[in-house]
Amino acid sequence: YVLGGLPALGKTTFAWQLLEQLARRGEKCIYCSYEMSEFELFSKSLTRELFKRDRSTGLTSAGIRRGDETRILNEILEEFEKDEIDMNVMEMQEQDIDELLFELRKYCIEKAPVIVLDYLQIVPIKGKETTAKQAIDEIVRKLKNFQRETGTTFIVISSFNRANYTQQVAFESFKESGGIEYTADVVWGMQLTCMQEPIFESAKDLNKKRDRVREAKAANPREVEVICLKSRYTTPGYRCLFNYYPQYDYFEMVERR
Repeated sequence: YVLGGLPALGKTTFAWQLLEQLARRGEKCIYCSYEMSEFELFSKSLTRELFKRDRSTGLTSAGIRRGDETRILNEILEEFEKDEIDMNVMEMQEQDIDELLFELRKYCIEKAPVIVLDYLQIVPIKGKETTAKQAIDEIVRKLKNFQRETGTTFIVISSFNRANYTQQVAFESFKESGGIEYTADVVWGMQLTCMQEPIFESAKDLNKKRDRVREAKAANPREVEVICLKSRYTTPGYRCLFNYYPQYDYFEMVERR
């Protein structure tokens, strides 16, 4: 699976929430993070659960990391400590794709895991003079080979070029990501729902488009949709609509109006 979207649209939060839900359903899950620490990621879980129980809370994940607390948060912490879900975080820094896969192989002995890679464009390539596109093609090829050998499921986060800031999500959005849209079994694109409005169907009024995007990103909650652009084994084209509360790291699925 490939999850693509513009920077700061909530891809990490979405993938982390999805992986945690899979872990709670019995899957063996691993989150490979090149940007965030395990502490930062789990603080997202605490904030989300706190917000679900108390919509009036003002406590964010940044506040939790500073040491702020509430009675309900302490109750959630106690519950989390008793959790027996199989969910691990691998904090990555300078490890290239070969080193990453070497570390992952030890998790694939008894049960094939679900693995999130966050994110594709910053996985290092060592010892080779390559273009960004060639580097990503090599990473994707090695991920696919590993998946075939071990039976794992990869959810790979991919960032779009900022040139797509005012364009609806499409395969063209992945042009900076090598041939990933051909290799992946499923391709998801994440975008603000306002991108479906008539103003975005025309190439004109670029400033109005940017203003509308800024307005949509400032909304609370922020309306986001995930669109299936490709599915090798099912019918693509489905769309899932979410209310995204960025300050509380929470994607709430809603019925399409």
